[in-house]
Amino acid sequence: MKRAFCVLVPLFQETKVTVSTMAKLTDFKEWKFRSPPSYAELPIDENPQYNEPVAVKNAVFSKVPTEPLTGKLHLVCVSEEALSDILDLDPKVAETEEFVDFLAGKYLPEGGLTVSHRYGGYQFGYWADQLGDGRAHILGEYVNSKGECWQPQLKGSGETPYSRFGDGRAVLRSSIREMIASEACYHLGVPTTRAAGLVVSDDHKVWRDKTYSGMARQERAAIVMRVARAWYRLGSFEILFKRKEPQLAETLADFIIKHHFPHIDINDADKYVNWFSEVAHTNLDMVASWQGVGFTHGVLNTDNISLLGDTIDYGPYGFMDHYYEHYVPNSSDDMGRYAFNKQPDKNISCKTRSRRNPRWRLVTREGFARHDAEHFGRLHLHIPTTGRVSEESRRQRMLSVNPMYVPRNWMLQEAIADADNNDFHKVRLLLKIFKDPYSVNKEAEILGYSSQPPSWSYGLKLSCSS
Repeated sequence: MKRAFCVLVPLFQETKVTVSTMAKLTDFKEWKFRSPPSYAELPIDENPQYNEPVAVKNAVFSKVPTEPLTGKLHLVCVSEEALSDILDLDPKVAETEEFVDFLAGKYLPEGGLTVSHRYGGYQFGYWADQLGDGRAHILGEYVNSKGECWQPQLKGSGETPYSRFGDGRAVLRSSIREMIASEACYHLGVPTTRAAGLVVSDDHKVWRDKTYSGMARQERAAIVMRVARAWYRLGSFEILFKRKEPQLAETLADFIIKHHFPHIDINDADKYVNWFSEVAHTNLDMVASWQGVGFTHGVLNTDNISLLGDTIDYGPYGFMDHYYEHYVPNSSDDMGRYAFNKQPDKNISCKTRSRRNPRWRLVTREGFARHDAEHFGRLHLHIPTTGRVSEESRRQRMLSVNPMYVPRNWMLQEAIADADNNDFHKVRLLLKIFKDPYSVNKEAEILGYSSQPPSWSYGLKLSCSS
């Protein structure tokens, strides 16, 4: 059976936390945030003109209420694993009005504190100044039954002080792409933020120029609920450096070390060096996992690089159909700045190239005799026997780390086209398939998801447009 080509293989498999056996909550009205959230320790700007662009100063967040979706709402999909494993919710709560309202920004559970994060960034090599969450709201913090702290965030939930040119909204197509990629990457072993659910409105429309051709059209507004341990980025510090706010930068660094890197001694004179080194190497791990499944982020600006080493902000990404080291999924990237083979150097990991992470090595050393260079997703498993390791053992190991399915753009486009007509079957099917991307799925095979891409797919273009 042919499989999606994997360049790298982990020498040491990380053990996933076993899902708690405690009963999951079935009444969403009883679900609560931790109050106050830890980020309330940091400076929060409380400008009442929250929906007017402004240069925020001396704050890490802005207090901003959500602007709910209006009109008739449809629940497109949910990740049952994210609901159950992260939020301690029985997936049946997705059928309730309260939960749909939660996704739509209409209902905030007890203990919530809605904020948008301030950050800057270099985009395509140029300083873009203040960026920030221009259409996203962190809702609060939830500590689950395993003692893990998570921050749900709505993307597409209204204007904020950081909404420079947009309207604070997201559209269905980009929301579907983020929803599926987040969950697919998680199950592919890629460090990533998660996505818990997606809702779309029939009546709430926004204007988008998909191809930057001057031909804008109306599209339905949607909101995806993302979940992460935290949302800090390289740009969280770059904006403080550019605006000459060193004391706040120190406060933020100490806060992040305390809450997210507790093994680093906060009293150590080298704490910032140790912290930076760890951030760099966790990002190197992340990029290694990208390269291993043929994933190209597409817009690896510094505002899109997580300080926690998670893949963040799925925009014009792509998974290779054919192996091509110069692959660029983003049509906005005219110079190929963020091509597949440049990802390791464009990430923070390039700053510490002298210390290569020993946990990954080329899979060709594991015994692939040949692979079909014509198609990235097709492998011929001819594995020679070495020493006391049997050929079957090697074969099974390769099958366990080489996925059968990855979310290729043509598959997503078909699901998006159906969803435009309120047919969400393929969106939900893709989520189901990517729960176990290493096993053959009969329905996926009927749809050709492990076959050569259809000819029409070569005309697909992605850009930074939402």
